[in-house]
Amino acid sequence: MRIARFNTGTILSSWSNLAMAGTLRSMGHDVVEGLIPTDGNGAVINRVSQDQFRSVRATMPTLEQLENCDAILV
Repeated sequence: MRIARFNTGTILSSWSNLAMAGTLRSMGHDVVEGLIPTDGNGAVINRVSQDQFRSVRATMPTLEQLENCDAILV
């Protein structure tokens, strides 16, 4: 099964997401990940600069990758 995961970069989120990704991979799933940008308090950033947009876009799965997924987790 191919799974896309979107998560924030907060410390708690990163820890639980690493554990989840590792578990899914150990079960034989193909995992595609994307990072949702957050500020220092963990709130999702609604407006990003051009530089931030480029770095976020570089970590996001493409539409083609998402179309090939069996599940998407946010």
